[in-house]
Amino acid sequence: MTPWRWLVLVCLALLGVMNLVAPAGLPDTLVLGYDTAHLDEFAKDSKAVARAAGLSFWLDMVFPGLLTLALVWPLRGLWRGPALAYGAFDYIENLVLHRFYLTGGAAPDLAPMLSRGKWVCVALALVVLGFELWRKRRVP
Repeated sequence: MTPWRWLVLVCLALLGVMNLVAPAGLPDTLVLGYDTAHLDEFAKDSKAVARAAGLSFWLDMVFPGLLTLALVWPLRGLWRGPALAYGAFDYIENLVLHRFYLTGGAAPDLAPMLSRGKWVCVALALVVLGFELWRKRRVP
């Protein structure tokens, strides 16, 4: 099995672990994004916020890097753009959310935009990856 396939399997396993141990309603696990009202509602549960702060520090700093690498590995040149944009959006979102979990206060307006942006980038990266795999007729 190629290193790229192993990396994809590790990403899927890590995503499964993250979703198993994540508190219910964790904002970054919502695929279609969230809004500031969801963040405010989530922040009312202090246990969930404490668990989310720990998760965002450990898992949210590892998973985006691995997924970005898995999406970028088989591609070359400008085709890597959507995957690299995903990594940037996700890391910035995770830092904004981690700060929100630790300091409390008003829900950041930037986080929902970053969340939607990262999922758009993941969709684009998967389309690009699918196109390249179809064009080359092989999986790296």
